Amino acid sequence: MSGLLQNPGQAEPQFEGGTRIKVDGFFGDVDRNIERLRGLASRLTELGDLTGADAVRVVIATVRRSACLPGSIAELSRFLERETSTATANDQLAIYRVAAELSCLTDPRSPASQADAQAQVMSETRAIMRSLEQATPMSTLMEDAIQPALRSSSRSIFLFRSDMVAEFAADRLSTAHAKLTERLDAGIIRFVGERVLSTITAMPNSMRNQFKRAVVVAPTRSAILASLAEAWLPEQILILADADTLAFAARDANSLADEIDIAPLAARLRLFAARATARVTEIGRHNVQLDAEMPPDDVEFPTSSVVDLSGGVRGERRLIEISMDNGQRIIARPSTGIVLRNDNATTTAFIERPASQVQKGDEVCVIGPGFIERARALVNVRATAVAEIREYHHQVARRFGEIPGSSINERLRAVVSQMGVPLISIDRARYWVDLDGELDKPLHDVVPHAPHDRDTFMRLTAALGIGQKLAESFWLWAVVAQRSHRLRAGNIFHDAFRGILTDPHAALAINRNRSADIRALRAMAEEHVAIVAETRNLEAA
Repeated sequence: MSGLLQNPGQAEPQFEGGTRIKVDGFFGDVDRNIERLRGLASRLTELGDLTGADAVRVVIATVRRSACLPGSIAELSRFLERETSTATANDQLAIYRVAAELSCLTDPRSPASQADAQAQVMSETRAIMRSLEQATPMSTLMEDAIQPALRSSSRSIFLFRSDMVAEFAADRLSTAHAKLTERLDAGIIRFVGERVLSTITAMPNSMRNQFKRAVVVAPTRSAILASLAEAWLPEQILILADADTLAFAARDANSLADEIDIAPLAARLRLFAARATARVTEIGRHNVQLDAEMPPDDVEFPTSSVVDLSGGVRGERRLIEISMDNGQRIIARPSTGIVLRNDNATTTAFIERPASQVQKGDEVCVIGPGFIERARALVNVRATAVAEIREYHHQVARRFGEIPGSSINERLRAVVSQMGVPLISIDRARYWVDLDGELDKPLHDVVPHAPHDRDTFMRLTAALGIGQKLAESFWLWAVVAQRSHRLRAGNIFHDAFRGILTDPHAALAINRNRSADIRALRAMAEEHVAIVAETRNLEAA
């Protein structure tokens, strides 16, 4: 907002329109649930479970995002499948699902399950999400907001968070209002992404003044302020949002109005703040704690179906783009392992192949958002990983202690010699066996003290006398899965699930208690296989 602060001697900007600002929103079960989830996140932070707290915040964002849809999740699903493909729709719908996060948070091994034992907030969240499958608060707000535009002879613009959501809203409302289709075709009513407001503002007066009404649907706090700061606005402005967003946006608007020396804009901001505060009180959000944690501004809506496995690695400029016949795309480094279905096997099998060797016609298992969301609900990678890390550390500590030698350095020299890699120093190996600080940590704080490449890891475990099958299991669960949990968004869990699909026997041999989950994951992977339409080389930016 620094652009709003006027420089001395600069002419005061002219502001037009926005004289009739209305606000509407919702609170109800959705925002009450968000309040309780926020409390759970605070408790987990106090307990030191920062990962669990982050997972709860992801749930909060998902609940808010879903409630702000201009139609139910089921209607969105049908729209996406009709307009794109089943696979693309599945990827785009992944951000409206909480099953994976709730599966992790309710795992008996997680601190969250203990913190929520009495409150049952996560059980309530599941019920809320089931209700949003059928209807959302924003969908009923939209039903009311569309009526004046249908009756008016002047032009109206409806601003949504993305073009896709705008198209979904138009498709849904046109079914119930035949007149809306006519007005959309004629341009009397426009359903567009929020950025189009700036385009209309830049039009000549004769064109932009034809728009008398703007409805801003589910904006973030910053988007509300940005819209109000436009030099030109239609005379009538209606802002639709959840009560949390309205309450904090009202506070922000008042603060900004006090800081700027632009009277027309300050008056516009204060008008919005007064209307928003009044409406928030009317709909039942009486005790607004303005010093509480802010509602997230990054509640975004899906725009594409690209699985980015490039990992941002420096030094390798060549990338491979693999396009599927269903519209999905994978971007990867040439050496990145891609999971393919092996039709030559007598039973369903998956193999790994470098991205550079994938060819047109190959059948690829696309480990994208849709796959990961379902897979995480089947196999709680994080909870399993941290438990396996603890067991791995105990095994290393015990076996290292049994190696003959009068000192730690003497035992380290024996381990390094047994590994047979001259470049590995004693100091480097010391980190792998220095586990005193890890053995007593809470599970959610444990991190693996282990080599990051498989060959070195297997040499270390062999030198310590850990059998190959057990070492493979530790590598799969304790190292790869935990490391994948920390990778950037495009790579989350990819390595872990790829290993389970292409090399299941190591996991099944040692993890019999999880064999049903692993088999279910492999069966589910069949539903995410797509045929490669083409591949091409890209240059990394």
